[in-house]
Amino acid sequence: AENGAMTASEGKATKKAVVDLFIVPRHIADILQLDKDEVMAINAKTEERKGTGFLTKKECNAIIENYIDREELKDPKGKGKVLINGPICD
Repeated sequence: AENGAMTASEGKATKKAVVDLFIVPRHIADILQLDKDEVMAINAKTEERKGTGFLTKKECNAIIENYIDREELKDPKGKGKVLINGPICD
């Protein structure tokens, strides 16, 4: 059924949503040594996005947070601030 309408033959309603999707450029993923599976959206919630590299804002934030943690870039002097390292400066 279109527009989330339910039909008797389907037995359940469907929902459609419009979301912004993002792609991490390959050269950035390589320079920062980001997890390839995360960058390719291997664990995406929808089957249609799995392995495509199309990421939600939440997934992008998780990749960035993982990078900050792995590289120990949290600024001990300021909550919510990060230090910059070599690859980010290049």
